[in-house]
Amino acid sequence: MLLLASFLTVAFSRNNFSSINLNINSWIATIQNNSFTIVAEGIDIIFDTNSLLSMSLAAAALLIIRKNLKGTILLLTAMAGDALLVEITKSFFHTSRPPNMLIPKLGYGFPSGHATGSVVFFGILTFLIWRQWNSTKVKVTTSVLYITAISLIGFDRIYLNVHWFSDVMGGYLLGAFWLTLVLFFFYCATNWNPSHHQQLSSSADYQPNNSPTIEKTTLNHTHGSGSDNARSIGLYSIGMVTSGSLTSDIALDSVFYLSLGPDGMERMIVYPALMWLAGFSGHLTAQREE
Repeated sequence: MLLLASFLTVAFSRNNFSSINLNINSWIATIQNNSFTIVAEGIDIIFDTNSLLSMSLAAAALLIIRKNLKGTILLLTAMAGDALLVEITKSFFHTSRPPNMLIPKLGYGFPSGHATGSVVFFGILTFLIWRQWNSTKVKVTTSVLYITAISLIGFDRIYLNVHWFSDVMGGYLLGAFWLTLVLFFFYCATNWNPSHHQQLSSSADYQPNNSPTIEKTTLNHTHGSGSDNARSIGLYSIGMVTSGSLTSDIALDSVFYLSLGPDGMERMIVYPALMWLAGFSGHLTAQREE
């Protein structure tokens, strides 16, 4: 909540950053040169929203090969949510970019999509590496790389004059909030005690408004078992979580089941998730080309 409050504070008090923004923007002009600009433009291309989504698909494919289904779901959920969150907040705040951009950029400036996406993407990768290799050396190394990467990307946005300082700070805070929220639910899901929720749907009250009828189903929370109806409910709930049409308790039950479910559930979740993320990336590209 502190991260969200900090983001909202920056978002609704952007005018108070005018002096800082202008001073930093003016100082950046004194260190710009052709060599740095070429490198900065490369960083801009590599770590834009669509590129991060593409890298997420590649990382997800690698995780599937390594049979890390939970990590795949975590990464895809985090990055898809990040892309959607950035688009919504940009449209809501309508903040213009600096007038002296070194490269042409369309759309609004606050928050920086590069800053937000880098915090989430590299944060998830760092978390997954920590789970795989639980050693102090690995944690220190990846932490340094993580901080270096997001700092470099944030500085790159300011160097190219495509974002104000407040845009980058807002992006960091929004990304940190979303990353923390996603990891919190992931922790809850992977440490859930199924004895507290033996039935996912025991009455019609569990059915969302305007949703198809779902038969009552008792879940068997064991690997390699569970009815087709239960799996369908879980997949349906994931979709409802995305659209905001399902209550948190039911959604959490569904996510818990999916994280603990049968080995064959990747056919119902991972592959559709990959297709959805690819389609969403294409939608963003088409929007920017218009």
